Amino acid sequence: MQAFASVSVFALPTIAPIAALELGVPPGLVGIQTSLVYLTATAMSVFAGTVLRRNGPVRTSQLALAAVALGLFTLAAGGLPAFFFAAALIGCGYALTNPAGAEMLARSTTAQRRNLVFSIKQTAVPLGGILAGLALPLLSAVFGWQAAFVLTAGAITLIAIALQPLRRVWDQRMAERAAAPSPPLAALRQVLKSRPLRSLAATGFLYSTIQLALASYGVVMLVSEFGWSLVAAGSGAAALQFGGVIGRVLWGAIADRVSGGFGVLAIIGIATTAITWLLPTAIGAPPAFVIAVLFALGVTAVGWNGVLLADTTRHVDAVDAGGVTAIVLMFTFSGVVLGPLTLAAFAWLTGSYAMAFAILATAPLAAALLLLLNRST
Repeated sequence: MQAFASVSVFALPTIAPIAALELGVPPGLVGIQTSLVYLTATAMSVFAGTVLRRNGPVRTSQLALAAVALGLFTLAAGGLPAFFFAAALIGCGYALTNPAGAEMLARSTTAQRRNLVFSIKQTAVPLGGILAGLALPLLSAVFGWQAAFVLTAGAITLIAIALQPLRRVWDQRMAERAAAPSPPLAALRQVLKSRPLRSLAATGFLYSTIQLALASYGVVMLVSEFGWSLVAAGSGAAALQFGGVIGRVLWGAIADRVSGGFGVLAIIGIATTAITWLLPTAIGAPPAFVIAVLFALGVTAVGWNGVLLADTTRHVDAVDAGGVTAIVLMFTFSGVVLGPLTLAAFAWLTGSYAMAFAILATAPLAAALLLLLNRST
């Protein structure tokens, strides 16, 4: 479920050079769509806990997948209105996926394996990016970009239907909680009153700025600045996301071994900054070197989410895990909204996407310093 929801977010950026112009948006501004997706997700996150309480995690997941599938169908219709409406639908659906998953995992995972299990679950996000990066450019070349969106939306619809048998287990088990719904702002107050949760929310905000900027503008950078073909650039995007798969499992295992996520998250932030600073030097470098840099960025800049979510649930009761996770993700999504827009501004000022990434890489470094100051929490 998480992987296919993620495909919907990465769908347009992976084929931006051929789809964006027909949608009425220049390829260089495709990050606007990503920002709109996460702007909607930010707003929806405030209510995600309430939706989860009333419907249960499986029904919430089905609603999420239905929304993102409808968003892709809308995107395939073409035109500028579809561009904006699809972003809103995908954002609403995507905001519901992590809280539903977090609640199920918080109820069924031991503390000794929390980071690894959450990180394995979060590998679905870069796996979705890999699927989008490899499949959508090829589907677009064979059938056209609109058919690629329609086929992807159809697959997501089938996943939503396939979840139905699980409702008997998970949604009925939690049905009694719907009788006492929590106010939408209760989880927000809980996060703001907790120093560890505030630190994790700030980290999610700062780390996500660079993560989704890479996902949104990585292909555009490789095509327009590095001179790669669209298919080759799609492979570069896949290398980034594959590194994220490896990184999420690796960092989750390390965090469980050292019994804490703050120090591990700080290391990730420092490494992200150092590796991103290599991008301006990689222009004109052999493709193998560029792929290696993108893979390393995947391990770091894309590999932190599972540890962050696991540490979030460590500071709350399982019954509150979904709602509090949604609020921490609200701050994370806010960083996603800001990241691509900031990257686009830096690229315009410097005339280089690679240099813009290097400037934006100061955000994870700032987060790492914050985590080190609050490591004892």
